[in-house]
Amino acid sequence: MKTERRIRIVMFMIVLAGSVMVGILPRVLNLSQTLKMGIYVGWFFIILLLAMNINLIWSAWIVKKMNKIGKILLEENDPDRYIEEMNKLLEGTKSAQFEQARLMNIGGAHAAKGDYAKAKEMYSQVKIEKLSSINQLIYWADMALTHFMLNEKKEACEIMERQEEQFGEYKENINLKNLLIILDIHWEIAKGNKEEAKNMIAKYRPEIENERNREDFEELERRVNL
Repeated sequence: MKTERRIRIVMFMIVLAGSVMVGILPRVLNLSQTLKMGIYVGWFFIILLLAMNINLIWSAWIVKKMNKIGKILLEENDPDRYIEEMNKLLEGTKSAQFEQARLMNIGGAHAAKGDYAKAKEMYSQVKIEKLSSINQLIYWADMALTHFMLNEKKEACEIMERQEEQFGEYKENINLKNLLIILDIHWEIAKGNKEEAKNMIAKYRPEIENERNREDFEELERRVNL
């Protein structure tokens, strides 16, 4: 992965430059042997800490870049460029966690384009066991919505039944509430409870509709009136 290699090269150059300075300055400044030893030992521990934390430094840099790239999708509404930039950043990463993040994020971008078949293809490559518990919940929510949008009712309902308790625990979560409500309405439609679905749309649409989920509600309205 190019970005990881660049960071390692930068770190190596910092250590090399620092080592040269540590080697030269004590002699130039004519420091005592005690001070020299203190500087050498201190620099050794700095190198040791850098070596131990290089993955943390790299991970923090990647997360910062991912958040910046996320604005392309959330603020500029440009999923194609988002996919391009996310692949450029993470494709080929040796980190299992970041590879799962790449697949989920790109799947989400395809879903934003309305290409749920491609979204499903990306989600299907995710290794669920590599995800944190909250990201597993997000994964199942995204996959359930994808199945609903592809009219794969059986698969979607199986997920809803299996994850019902977990989804219920996050119904008031500010980041997941809207998605989980939309999933519940899809579920009622899939079960044939269209009147209940209409009531839910009437209740929640004025409350939670925004630019990002307007098309979801339009699709729910279409389906509930079929």
